Amino acid sequence: MLTSSSAIDWDRVVDLELLRHLSAVARRRGLTLGWLDAAGDSSLPHANLDESGTCPWAHGSTECDARLLSVLAEPGEWHIVEVHPSVRELVAPVRVGGAVAGALLAGAFAADDTSDLPTLGEGEIAIIGDLLARGS
Repeated sequence: MLTSSSAIDWDRVVDLELLRHLSAVARRRGLTLGWLDAAGDSSLPHANLDESGTCPWAHGSTECDARLLSVLAEPGEWHIVEVHPSVRELVAPVRVGGAVAGALLAGAFAADDTSDLPTLGEGEIAIIGDLLARGS
């Protein structure tokens, strides 16, 4: 169940000690952290690749937000979402009082070696996914 509005102060969440450490681990692999609120606000890692803060692949659409939101109700502590062809992000749902209020994100990384994005092995994905889930 998704909440319709969020009382989460995402700026405070990403400033937690655990997430600062996770951010350092992610940066060493070429990734950044982000968040997605069930109410619609977001700071998407793949949209923060440059200073514009906009998704370079979306061309004004919100499809990437919709793809990320679609996995929040699925079982599991974290998920890999292909937000655009060959562009992936890790998603760990944040639950408040049993309801999904949003998600912590890590990305962006490539599905293959056809882009300039970093590529991650299965072990690296699992470690970062597990750490992201612990932070959520």
